[in-house]
Amino acid sequence: MTVTTEDARPSGASIKERVVGGGAPSHGDPFLAPFFETATEHVWGGVWNRPGLELKYRSLVVVSVLAATGHANAELKTHLRGALNLGWTIDELREALLQIGGYAGFPASHEALDALSLSFFAFGHWVHSDESRIAACPWRAAHCNWVDRGPPRKAGPTRSRNRPV
Repeated sequence: MTVTTEDARPSGASIKERVVGGGAPSHGDPFLAPFFETATEHVWGGVWNRPGLELKYRSLVVVSVLAATGHANAELKTHLRGALNLGWTIDELREALLQIGGYAGFPASHEALDALSLSFFAFGHWVHSDESRIAACPWRAAHCNWVDRGPPRKAGPTRSRNRPV
């Protein structure tokens, strides 16, 4: 049996694991499993697995496209985590998302920056119990509402957008 170059390429699941970690959101939902299996095979195993661009740069492309198209949701946060895993810094990601403002609009840029800001803390890149590190946060004055409000509350019934019942 002859092994071709394509046979030697990593699987979509292994590329995905390397970038964003394991597991798909569908693990608890068998109805969605075929969708995520197909996405893993074709997107992670195909597009992400092509030669010519390192995973780190593919990651920045995906973050930029999701942000520019207004997808500041769980998908963007997952890919922000992947970008951090692949070596991008918070400052580099912030610059990329600021750049989007001039081309895709400042609302899209702002929403993506909000996702990055929340992700910055959620992904464990800031140790909240260490007051000296919190005080040294470069975004504290303008951007670190986390320190003042604490972590986001669990979703549930609300009277308004920001006030729990």
